[in-house]
Amino acid sequence: MYRQSLEEDEEMALQSEVDILSQLDHPNVVKLFEIFDEGDFLYLVLELMSGGEVKFFLLKISKAVRQNRGERTLFRKGSS
Repeated sequence: MYRQSLEEDEEMALQSEVDILSQLDHPNVVKLFEIFDEGDFLYLVLELMSGGEVKFFLLKISKAVRQNRGERTLFRKGSS
């Protein structure tokens, strides 16, 4: 991550996130293995997560939820 592009409050938020992530050990949270601070650049070595991008997973889940809500609405209307 290129630090020069961060505002001061963003730099503080990043440091807070790194501090928290380095202390976490949970199967549902990506593991932070190591941090390399190279002045203008900060490198985070994270656990490899397979299965694709989170955004695609969330889109798939939200579509299923919307469809499920629609089916329940139709069922309620039809059962009256």
